[in-house]
Amino acid sequence: MNESSAHDDSQPSSRQRMWRAIRMFARLLAMAFRQRKLDLTGVVVFGFIGAAAQLAAIAALLGFLRLLASSDQTEPVRWHRLELEPNLMSLGIISLLLGLLMIAATLASYLSARRARAIGRACEQAAAPRLFGRLGSLSRLPDGFGQSVPKSIAVRSCRLMGLAVEHVAKMVHPSLQLVVLGTGLFYIDAYTTLLLVPILIVPAVVLLRFHRSVRESARSYYDHAARSYGMLVARSLGNIESHRFQTSYSTQAVQAAFKNSTEQVRFLDSYDEVVLAADRSILITSLFRPLVLVYVLLLLGMSVTAGRASWPEVIAYIVLLIQVVGRAEGIITHLSILNREYTQIQPYMSLIEFAETQHPDSDEAAASEPVRFAVGDSTVEVAPGAPALVYTGRQVSRFSLPSLLDQLGSAMPSGLGALRACEYVGTRYRPAGGTCAQLAIGTPEPAQAELDRLHDLARRLGVSEDTDWMDHVVLDHRSWESLDDPTRTLLQIGPALFSHAPSLLVELAVINRLANEAAASLLDELSDRVVCILAHDERSWCVHASSVVVVRDERVVWCGPAADWRNHPMRAQATSSSGMADAVGADSDQALDDLELEMSEASLL
Repeated sequence: MNESSAHDDSQPSSRQRMWRAIRMFARLLAMAFRQRKLDLTGVVVFGFIGAAAQLAAIAALLGFLRLLASSDQTEPVRWHRLELEPNLMSLGIISLLLGLLMIAATLASYLSARRARAIGRACEQAAAPRLFGRLGSLSRLPDGFGQSVPKSIAVRSCRLMGLAVEHVAKMVHPSLQLVVLGTGLFYIDAYTTLLLVPILIVPAVVLLRFHRSVRESARSYYDHAARSYGMLVARSLGNIESHRFQTSYSTQAVQAAFKNSTEQVRFLDSYDEVVLAADRSILITSLFRPLVLVYVLLLLGMSVTAGRASWPEVIAYIVLLIQVVGRAEGIITHLSILNREYTQIQPYMSLIEFAETQHPDSDEAAASEPVRFAVGDSTVEVAPGAPALVYTGRQVSRFSLPSLLDQLGSAMPSGLGALRACEYVGTRYRPAGGTCAQLAIGTPEPAQAELDRLHDLARRLGVSEDTDWMDHVVLDHRSWESLDDPTRTLLQIGPALFSHAPSLLVELAVINRLANEAAASLLDELSDRVVCILAHDERSWCVHASSVVVVRDERVVWCGPAADWRNHPMRAQATSSSGMADAVGADSDQALDDLELEMSEASLL
């Protein structure tokens, strides 16, 4: 099941979708608070400061207008502690004061946006490490998540987390101002404000409908059209890279095929839809502003004629209402952006929520049973010190491992618990972020006895005679390419050596990377536990395996001693069908030993 189908929220009702979105945005806000408490507090404080400055400016304007309306235009007026003459200078003083208050409100808004950006940066920085930590604690994925979903989340969702959290934080500032300015409207004219509330509900209902269309168009754009467009670009570029002719017609043909492709048309149409859907929401809000103003003017005009309000209050109310509508438009703009990002970050939040509710599995009760496989009349017992070679038929990962164990379990009379309590090592594991000794032992503070054992094993594997550097050299992601094969294997399989897991599943390339003598020394270190060596291709081989288990079409089809599999017709057929028998010979151990490394690791670089 792909990601889009796994997280398609078109099935729940409108109310359920709305509450799901609100809950997710609330969790984003909580995430922002945990990440940067002081910055989010600053956003709240600056929101109140900006609203207070705007209210103060409008209150000052209202007071001055009331004073002018009730005084003789030729006499000086006393405004608070100022005595103002009815001239241009007095008007300049009032304008300066109002301007300073509005500048304070604008500066508060700017500082609030800066704090929101800092929050977004911090959450963006923590998004991928948080995902890694949650995935590292999981033994399985939630229902509906395919094996490729974690990679998709890491690539797409994590890079949008900062923007999403930033927009959520930026909604705090106008929301607070909306509350404070709305209170000001009630203070000036409670009757008109109460009559204004019903008309505000109408665009809210319409906008909810449009926001759903924004979300649906965003899902179509990101999950389908953009992905198909990327594949189209990759295919076209592959055509360019795969030829070199003197004529330019072939390149022109690639361009023409690209321009006329349905994938490009679908991508552009989807792009138009996702942008226009958001623009329609803003358009509705903009068109609603004059309707609100006309409606309010009519209400205020009736209040003036009825003696409930004065014209200065009408002017102040209109100015305040324009500010309220502006803040509402700002919130709607952020909501529109969040709706476009929703389909991308929702899988991330679902996975994080799932990981936080999981508890580590325990299979210790069943781990003491002997590991046995049985297919027909053939029975194999995988004993400690006698590794088994398991042909999986496909690449294995941390999250596809439960499926493989289920397939193996169908042919296991006993011992499945021991395998479920296993530790797994794949060739794509490239440790970094600590010293070689810390990474190989699997602890930040290894004991001296563990260090001595590590150094002894490193020398036997052929790392180097002087192994003291392992205690001090810190590895980063670039260091891996400079390491030799024995060091790579030691770093990959080391934590399993120092653990107490009853079994170990390790990819063949990790073992085949070593010379036969070094590999034998490594397996001797694991002689107290069950070892299954995983190979995805039946042409590959391991000289250290005592038995073989073959998985085809998601079920175990054969098991037996390694010597029997070496010349078995099933293996001969797999080898000859690929041309390997003609190329290197069926008895060429060296070529077959190298095959798994070539197919499993080099192809993933």
